[in-house]
Amino acid sequence: MAINFNKVSIRFKVSSLIVFLVLIFCSCRQSENKDVLKLVAKPLNVSQYIDTASMLYTILEYTPDCIIGRLQQLLVNDDYIFVVNYRPNVVYMFDRSGKFIRQIGKLGRGPQEYLSIQNIDVNQGQQEITVYDSKLGRVMIYDYAGKLLRTFRNDASGDIVQLSPSLYAIQNFFDNAKIPQNPKIVVVDSSGKIIKTFIHKPDDINKDSGGVPVSDGFFSKNKSGVYYIPYGEDKIYRLSLEGFTNEEILSLGIQAYMMPMHVTSEEYFKLQGQKLGPLGELCVTDEGVFTATLNFDNLGVLFIGSLKSSEKVMGIAMESPDLPGTPVNTYHDYFVGLISAADAFQFKDKFPNIEEDANPVVVFFKYKLP
Repeated sequence: MAINFNKVSIRFKVSSLIVFLVLIFCSCRQSENKDVLKLVAKPLNVSQYIDTASMLYTILEYTPDCIIGRLQQLLVNDDYIFVVNYRPNVVYMFDRSGKFIRQIGKLGRGPQEYLSIQNIDVNQGQQEITVYDSKLGRVMIYDYAGKLLRTFRNDASGDIVQLSPSLYAIQNFFDNAKIPQNPKIVVVDSSGKIIKTFIHKPDDINKDSGGVPVSDGFFSKNKSGVYYIPYGEDKIYRLSLEGFTNEEILSLGIQAYMMPMHVTSEEYFKLQGQKLGPLGELCVTDEGVFTATLNFDNLGVLFIGSLKSSEKVMGIAMESPDLPGTPVNTYHDYFVGLISAADAFQFKDKFPNIEEDANPVVVFFKYKLP
């Protein structure tokens, strides 16, 4: 997952040293953030919640035409694995065994090219890949063979997800004079025409955006709908796959501890050791188990819970090289994570054919909540 000035992407893992590290962390904080510390700085050995018996692995093939440096996004369906690489910023397609198939599209300003990928989505039934180019403000739809099928313009400013064969939902993070009432969610048809909008915040002032991080992974789609957490909120919403209903599903109960929504970059950096950053990287399985991440004082906090019960745990996650990191997506009832080739190389019993400088290992796993 790529990390840049405007985007915070949290990729931490957990080890048995968490208790010791949290105690050190707690002893070094100022009195003004004690309430926040009570909330997040609990010993959370996430490895004890991973169902290791459920873990499945796919090693992504490494070729001169497919070298994954910094992963920006990963999507999995029944037939293929799709990877958005950060640099070069391109889309790679693998089969489910990890064999490299092809690159989808290419970099450039031409009519069939993209310049900067915001994110992608994949429609398995139509065998289409939607690529949103944030710099050119253009949504591009390719088939599985890499042929460009159609494009449309987009005035919103965030991630995109396909709801149905003819409808898309787009996150609208920044104020946008072209879209009345500043909605956070815009539903458009395949020509880019706005059909419906949700979460209107006309007084939202996310204008000083240069230094305020925005978390990746806004949308999470499963068989029941598309889930998301609006910037600055602790509530999970569900948008129907028809695009016409939007409902609040769950509050995580941490709003009082979070960074104010209307914050400048200067205020953000002053408060980052006292308040929780924005929630992001939401992943929701078909079973309704979810994860989300946030940051506190430059430390990654992982939230694990269930949409169907009050079960939830959260804490600061550290590194364990033989386990997947924070989930990057879901596949049916599984979470999907990564183990780097350098880490996997240390465990030749599990990965006998891995090379130290190869592409990462995709891991499918489940969490067991208490």
